Amino acid sequence: MKNKSELLDSYNNFINTHDIVSIAVSDKDNTPWIFNAFYMVDKQGNLIFLSGNDTKHSKIIKTNSIVCATVYDHSSTFGNVTGIQIQGTLKEISFLEGSKYLIKFKNRFDKTLNEDLKQVIGSRFYKLTPTFVKYRNSKEFNSSKEIQLSL
Repeated sequence: MKNKSELLDSYNNFINTHDIVSIAVSDKDNTPWIFNAFYMVDKQGNLIFLSGNDTKHSKIIKTNSIVCATVYDHSSTFGNVTGIQIQGTLKEISFLEGSKYLIKFKNRFDKTLNEDLKQVIGSRFYKLTPTFVKYRNSKEFNSSKEIQLSL
């Protein structure tokens, strides 16, 4: 079994080398909705992503910012699971704050942003701040490990 430092290193490597997060939201009537987004991680461990301002999930976020999310490796081998489950809060970032992420986001997803430039125009950056993270890497640990993040 790995120690806490090795576990955190493995977690940070995993979350920083993947691109897509699936995020579940719930509207004021508790109707769930899920969406996928390309993301990057800031220095505090928050997930930053772009989304159109008129999307269903962007409208829901304005009324309920509590979310859950997952980032995972796909495997067709039963029991071979590597992934992260997140509980947290989501908020739209101000235009000024978002502008500092634009260059970093473009560098990380240059090909994607160039192909989908029309989608970027009119989009906003959002920040998912984790309140709880469960990280599992059955390849390395042969079990599930939970990490409580204090951000």
